[in-house]
Amino acid sequence: MEFALAIESKGYNIFLVGPRGTGKSSIIESLVRKAAAGKPIPDDWCLVYNFADPVKPKAIRFPPGHATQFKKQMETLLKSLLSTRSPTS
Repeated sequence: MEFALAIESKGYNIFLVGPRGTGKSSIIESLVRKAAAGKPIPDDWCLVYNFADPVKPKAIRFPPGHATQFKKQMETLLKSLLSTRSPTS
C-alpha cells in the first residue's frame, strides 16, 4: 500500500479487498493521511448530468473545498424549482 501511494504518475488506482471487520478502512485512512501530509490539497471534482449525452457525465473542477458549496447551491436551486412547480406537473 505504501508503495502504491508513493507512485507519482497519473493513471494508477488502488483496489483493496478483504474481510469485513479487519480494520482495513482504518489502516488505509491512516496510510493515505500520512502519504498526503505536506502535499498540496488537490482540486475538487464533481460529476454532473450531461443532457447532450446522458451516459457520459460532465466533470467540473473546483478549487479545493468548493464542490461542497456547489452541491449546496444545486440543492437550494432544486428545492426552489420543486416548490414553484404547478400542482398539475
